[in-house]
Amino acid sequence: MIKREDFFQPIRSGRISEYIAEQLKEAILKQRLIPGDRLPSEVELAKKFKTSRVTVREALRALELSGFLNVKKGAKGGTFVKGIDSDVVKNSFLNYLHFNELTVENIFEVRFILEPTTVAFAAKRRTENDLIEMRKIIDETDILIQRMSRHRKNNQSKTESDYESDLNVEFHRAIAKASHNPILRVTLESVVDLHNREIILLKPSLEIKSMSLGFHKRIYKQIMNQNERLARREMIAHLNGIRKVFLEIESQVKKGEALPLSF
Repeated sequence: MIKREDFFQPIRSGRISEYIAEQLKEAILKQRLIPGDRLPSEVELAKKFKTSRVTVREALRALELSGFLNVKKGAKGGTFVKGIDSDVVKNSFLNYLHFNELTVENIFEVRFILEPTTVAFAAKRRTENDLIEMRKIIDETDILIQRMSRHRKNNQSKTESDYESDLNVEFHRAIAKASHNPILRVTLESVVDLHNREIILLKPSLEIKSMSLGFHKRIYKQIMNQNERLARREMIAHLNGIRKVFLEIESQVKKGEALPLSF
């Protein structure tokens, strides 16, 4: 019987660890190796590839860092194939953007392209579970903002502010999920993660956060009603409103050249 790993080919030249990693990655992407599969030991792989354990270990480490493999310690440990999720793509995208100067306008240009279409798909395709998730986020945000409003004479705690920012982003992620389009979902999640960093950097007021929650409630209503046209219209209104606010905040804090949204 042919084992899953029998398709591995010995490496003859070049940077050997890279070729090993590429063969393993191709096997995972083509589902010759599936999530949960345990790879042979480093010794066995070294024999198959006709190379050293050190070289094999280097290849496995690269794939672990890329999110393709999971290394477990202990008696039942080993190297296992990991299910590829959106975090692998998002993290690579965000790492790339770490090296670029971004402005509020950069982010909102992309959001205007993606989010009206995404919310229309969400209105059309949403499930009851999608609605439950969105409603839960809205309710939690509402409670938190009310609590922050009551205590506003005291300094707003960083924990509360960060939690509210996370909930804001979670609502947009929930819309992306409800679109039931995996490409839109991973792309939009990356963009709203950037927006979250923008919120943390520019520190919008409680009034602005309340305004954003009002938009979320109206968007949710149209998604619930499966009204694609009005869901799109409410999203555009939301983006127009917060874009104006964040541009104003950015203009207040920058000096000279446009302030990049450094991470």
